[in-house]
Amino acid sequence: MWGDSLLLLQGGPYLHDLSYEQGKVQDKLKKSRVVPVQKKEGSFELNDFRPISINSVLSILNEKAFHKQIVEFLNSNDLISDKQHGFRDGRSTASAIESLANLVKNKLENKEKTVILFLDLSKAFDCVSHKLLFKKAEKYGLRGKSKESLRSYLDNREQFVEIKNSVCCTVRSSNRKVKSGVPQGSVLGPLLFTLYVNDLPNFKSDKADLVMYADDCALVISDREQTVLEKKF
Repeated sequence: MWGDSLLLLQGGPYLHDLSYEQGKVQDKLKKSRVVPVQKKEGSFELNDFRPISINSVLSILNEKAFHKQIVEFLNSNDLISDKQHGFRDGRSTASAIESLANLVKNKLENKEKTVILFLDLSKAFDCVSHKLLFKKAEKYGLRGKSKESLRSYLDNREQFVEIKNSVCCTVRSSNRKVKSGVPQGSVLGPLLFTLYVNDLPNFKSDKADLVMYADDCALVISDREQTVLEKKF
């Protein structure tokens, strides 16, 4: 067992290098087992379950290497919006709250009436358009082999749902093609979603400020005049 694990770990870098050189991710590494995780205890509504993708060890190793390359490129070129606090080293929910608190404090000290709109995208990871994601990735400089590898990673993905029934057995669905979204629970999924919404703070407006944590956004609207503030909504 230990020998097999060692060979698997040693083969990980080679697998990634080969995958990147060819600009292709093997189809066997793109099949996910989706496990529904309950978000609200006691609720059995479909919308109250979070679909977590479970991938193979080789797939995770490949994703980690690709993730490291992309993050190093984005950070070295300062491409991730400073408004984003999710899935970033040195950032957290605490830094997002601190940034929002300081923003509101400055508004109030400037005698501005302030309103905060808290926005949460429903099924955010599932709503990612692959076509639009590829365009945005290219805009940020992910071209050539990087773009080909990213396209191959998302193209021709398959998944099946597995539910463990405590009464009798495990129930598994048939395989289905994934035509949109990024895998929730994967290594690359959060980073790709961050890229997808990265240009959100760039909207041309003097009406609001934005603080982001992944798909959770706080839109801060303020003005000294009540009537003007109401018009900004």
